[in-house]
Amino acid sequence: MEMSGFLQKLISKSQLLKDLKIQHCKGEVEIDSSNLESIEYIGYEIPKLKIARQLKKLKIDHSCSGSLKAAWFYNLRKFLSNSTSCPQISLWFSQCNEINLTELHYGVATPKVDVLNVSCRWTNGECATFLDALLWSCHPRRLNIQSTSATFKCFINRLIYLKNLSQYSPWHSQFKEAQVYMFDFDDDKSQSWRPVQLKIGELSTRIVSETVDYFFLLDW
Repeated sequence: MEMSGFLQKLISKSQLLKDLKIQHCKGEVEIDSSNLESIEYIGYEIPKLKIARQLKKLKIDHSCSGSLKAAWFYNLRKFLSNSTSCPQISLWFSQCNEINLTELHYGVATPKVDVLNVSCRWTNGECATFLDALLWSCHPRRLNIQSTSATFKCFINRLIYLKNLSQYSPWHSQFKEAQVYMFDFDDDKSQSWRPVQLKIGELSTRIVSETVDYFFLLDW
């Protein structure tokens, strides 16, 4: 089932409805159905789910245009926890601000995500608590990021910090290791993924443009 346009509230009670797809929704969506098995969602607000059992599959494509607060990451974590399988989540962020990490409340277990695609459109580069809050909201196996080179360096340094912190803090104790790869050009101008050494300081690979595509393979 596919729906488009402005949706304030969606209540699904059909005994036959198993798969739901919502596209290009600009309003808040509330889904209430104990019969759904999978949801695909494209929109600008994180949906609210009222279901009697966990979904088998959840896939979302979400654009966040406003400033971020701890409550937003909590809502994302709560939303993703409603599914036993999250194969791919895509998030677009137009701006970044410091997140008050002390306002993050647990309530639900950290959901697992196979692939998390993140596009960071801000240009200031520095946003350390963003990565903390993002990895608090879910534990992706692969984290694909498109950002500026300054943000890339910031995220590398933050991952090292989180890895060291995991030895002392129960909050980060599940994070074990990360492998980093960046999309780069070889000397013969062919394109390829290059491994990046996870260390503070100068990166072990060249940055050829302001926009950088890279990914982390994360071991939890």
